[in-house]
Amino acid sequence: MKSVRLQFRRPAPTHTGVCVFALLRLPLLILLALCPCALAAQDQKAETFESLVATLRGAAAGAAGGGRAAAQQAILQKYARHDAAEKLGKLKDARAVQPLLETLRDPDPLLRKQCAQALGTIGDRAAVGPLSKLLEDSDPRARFGAAAGLYRLGQPTAGRLIEFLRTAQDENLRAEAAAVLGAGQETGAAAAVIAALQDRAPMVRHAAATALAAIKPPAAVGPLTDLLAAQDDELVKRAVQALVAIGDARAVEPLIKLLATQSPYSRSRGAAIEALGALGDPRATDPLAALLKDDPHKSAAAAALGTLGTAPAVRALLDAYRSAPARSDATFAAAIEKAVRSVTNREAVPDLLHCLDAQTPTLCCLAADVLGQMGESRAAGPLAGMLRSDEPDVKGTAINVLPKLGEAAVPELLALLAGAGGDDDLRGWIVLVLGEVGDKRAVQPLLPLLASRDPYVRLNTFEALGKIGDPSAVPALEHELAHPDARIRRRAAEALARIQGGNALAGLARAMTDRDETVRALAARGLGGQPSDAARTALRKALADETPRVRSLAAAALAAVGTDADLPALKRALDDGDEIVRADIVFALSELDTPLARKTAESAAGGADQALAQLASAVMAGRRPKEAEPELPPQEQKGQPPAVQPRPGPEPGVKTNQPKDTTPPRTGDATPPPRRKSADTAGTGRPQPAAPPAVDPGGGARVAIDRITRTESLIVARISCKGLTQGSVLVAELTSRATGAVIQRVSCIVRGAQVDARFRAPLLGWEPGAYGVRVVIDGKPETERAFRTGE
Repeated sequence: MKSVRLQFRRPAPTHTGVCVFALLRLPLLILLALCPCALAAQDQKAETFESLVATLRGAAAGAAGGGRAAAQQAILQKYARHDAAEKLGKLKDARAVQPLLETLRDPDPLLRKQCAQALGTIGDRAAVGPLSKLLEDSDPRARFGAAAGLYRLGQPTAGRLIEFLRTAQDENLRAEAAAVLGAGQETGAAAAVIAALQDRAPMVRHAAATALAAIKPPAAVGPLTDLLAAQDDELVKRAVQALVAIGDARAVEPLIKLLATQSPYSRSRGAAIEALGALGDPRATDPLAALLKDDPHKSAAAAALGTLGTAPAVRALLDAYRSAPARSDATFAAAIEKAVRSVTNREAVPDLLHCLDAQTPTLCCLAADVLGQMGESRAAGPLAGMLRSDEPDVKGTAINVLPKLGEAAVPELLALLAGAGGDDDLRGWIVLVLGEVGDKRAVQPLLPLLASRDPYVRLNTFEALGKIGDPSAVPALEHELAHPDARIRRRAAEALARIQGGNALAGLARAMTDRDETVRALAARGLGGQPSDAARTALRKALADETPRVRSLAAAALAAVGTDADLPALKRALDDGDEIVRADIVFALSELDTPLARKTAESAAGGADQALAQLASAVMAGRRPKEAEPELPPQEQKGQPPAVQPRPGPEPGVKTNQPKDTTPPRTGDATPPPRRKSADTAGTGRPQPAAPPAVDPGGGARVAIDRITRTESLIVARISCKGLTQGSVLVAELTSRATGAVIQRVSCIVRGAQVDARFRAPLLGWEPGAYGVRVVIDGKPETERAFRTGE
């Protein structure tokens, strides 16, 4: 839009002349002040395509009665039409082509220009002919719009735009020509755009600098660097951005000089700092490091040094991190930390290693994290030594970082384990990390720790051996299956279940006869990963176990490894007297993409039990493909560091001064292996019926949790329901009040006014803490009730 410059012949400086002059200007100033407000209101109204077209086609008639009001209305309508043409172009809607073509004949040359550019933006080839005719328009503004529109349509009008850039009297047209040529990355226009850097109009110089950032001609480096001494801060900033886009090393020295000459608070100085980081030239290290001491742009300087990533740059960042300003300025410290974390240049490794012995825990942790991201094997020794630290953050960082180093960390950890002496805390941490690394060289040194009197060391040893999964640990683990303490036998069964191989099978099969139901349940789950005749035989026997959860897990495991010969046994399991067992089996079948599981589920769907058939049909409809990503508990999500295990409670005969553990229950032990998410969106985590539960006429479903009872192995919530017909599926969720996470979900089949939601205890028992039961219908929580388990 062309700017209008109004000139007044100043009268003699008399009191009367000044008053008359002010009165003459007042109406125009009021009108110009009202225009932006009116245009803003027009923006809010012109939200639809139809309203924009109507505005574009609007008559330019003034307001009724004529006079000043009519003139004001005409100006407002004129600018509204210009704005509508621009917005129609941005919409890129083909329906706008015809109204825009019609408006090319409007008497307003600025509107013709705006319509021509909008047609070029839309990109419809039907506009080529009319725009070509517009090139002969009597008004240069309309001719420019035609040339710009045709250029965007791929027509050879770059020469005309260059001519406008060089010779147009209107500075707006020169600036727009530079912008259009820059947007098109017109290399043939480089010389003209470079020359425009010396244009008399600031807006043209700004547009030329921005255009050169897009065209990137090497010849522009010299003229752009000359602009760095200009007084125009905006022009200097755009010149810096163009130099970065071109990426020529010749710009480094002028940019460094700019840091010393510009005002500390200028925008161009901040742009120069970012540019030096982006150019990545080591010559910028010292000038940028000097800014870390006390400069308004010190956070930007830290980011630039992090981008450089050289050893001197990282050294400067680490020195600044130790300094008092960094400790007192949280924003600056965060900028340094972010910069250091972005470093991948291995030249910085010696300086980072030196920080692992620093007295500043935060700096030590920062360096350890970066070395872990690099996978730097030289950090293994210092990181292992950090396990002896009294600082919890330092020790926790070492525990999380050491597994990232993989095999390189094993010799250091084993040496530290051999020298740990009677420090059970240290041994427990080492064992935890060795399990996360998963290297078989750790198995033999770990086996003696199975007999440790410290429960923390013993717990982590069982878990580590299971994670390593080496068959050489099987004999020692089988030996622990005869331990008089059921908790030891549970840990042994859990570890054996993780080891894949024939020699673990015998121990798991023997564990299926253990007197403790949790040991049997863990063994059943483990046999689900052992496809063999012996495993299938043990699982078929477990289908008659006295404990419901063992029968559920055995059926799920048999469906995973069984053959057609096991189909009769699974069908009989679906006739189990426990309703929850039957539901668990159907849900497990829905998650297994095996022929046997499909056949068994189809059998349940066609059975005589209507409620079970309904549930089977629903879960079969929600079956996901085999390659679907399994839903993992929060502590097992990919990419998360290994969680630090809490010390368990005391075991029989073992004295300990450790505080009582109050962590929420571990969800991984509560049910069979993690299930995939249902394709349904009911939000229950299990496949839901395709249709919502049937509701009696007149008032929808209303539920309430009447009471909650709990035993060592079971939590039962008595739920009263009104409005749900018999056979409907109601979902209840057991949640942790501490974290809000869902621990278990059960689906209950409504058969009357009340229904019981039964939650099985985790395989290793309930842990003390606050829990809640929530009832969900159709994905919407209906009611919730909290309770606590015993301390």
